[in-house]
Amino acid sequence: MGTVPLVEAFMDPRNIATILAYLLIAILVWIAFISENRQQTTIIIMGLSFMILPFLPASNLFFPVGFVIAERVLYMPSMGFCLLVAYGFHLMSQRFNKKLAWMCLTFLLITHATKTYVRNWDWETEYSIFMSGLRVNQRNAKLFNNVGHALESEERYREALTFFHTAVQVQEDDVGAHINVGRTYNHLKMFKEAEEAYLKAKSLLPKAKPGESYQARIAPNHLNVFLNLANLISKNHTRLEEADMLYRQAISMRADYTQAYINRGDILIKLNRTKEAQEVYERALLYDSSNPDIYYNI
Repeated sequence: MGTVPLVEAFMDPRNIATILAYLLIAILVWIAFISENRQQTTIIIMGLSFMILPFLPASNLFFPVGFVIAERVLYMPSMGFCLLVAYGFHLMSQRFNKKLAWMCLTFLLITHATKTYVRNWDWETEYSIFMSGLRVNQRNAKLFNNVGHALESEERYREALTFFHTAVQVQEDDVGAHINVGRTYNHLKMFKEAEEAYLKAKSLLPKAKPGESYQARIAPNHLNVFLNLANLISKNHTRLEEADMLYRQAISMRADYTQAYINRGDILIKLNRTKEAQEVYERALLYDSSNPDIYYNI
């Protein structure tokens, strides 16, 4: 995604922090193994285990997860960090100046407590939490989209449109961002611009490959572009056939896309092709037999 610039050179300053972190872990492991104090060994091993093991599934080392920088993946590792800090304070107060140890611990607690208090304000609303992300990172299209969604939920469509446009600029091949732009234009009754945005999103969808399941290669929410575009152009009764074609495309890409069946049936009724509409609704029942809308339409 380009959110965090890749480390492409050995002299990248970020390598220093990485090397120091691994060196510190190696030293602690070495101390734990050579120590004759069983309690010290247990505490160090437990602290490192709590720090490292819960983080491994989110580390991208064994399989890609799509993220590595998120507060939620540090809740468990922070327990190990706190354990090691507490033991470090214990050793410092025993072997060195006790007053100095308390000063260091107090400073650590005050700085972290202040950071926590300030961070709580970021979590006040969806808008504030996503804006806090943008203050430190302007390279992630998802953040701009999320701010746009927060504004859209408050019906602040003009402001939302600005963030959705920025998301498109940050990542031009983001299908979801183009869909967001089109949907916001639709809210603003700017139907021509909405159609152009939907068509752009549609053009970015992966093309079908011979012998390969399309369903496995496309995000289900991206198929909404067909529904949104078809709903938009179906307002013009001269373009109902065009809308029907879009629904058929969506169904061909995902056979269990129930909403596409329902919408297509509605279009067929408007075209006086009621027998086909009935068949479409009955087909939808095969995938969602508990949907009341389908029964009502039939």
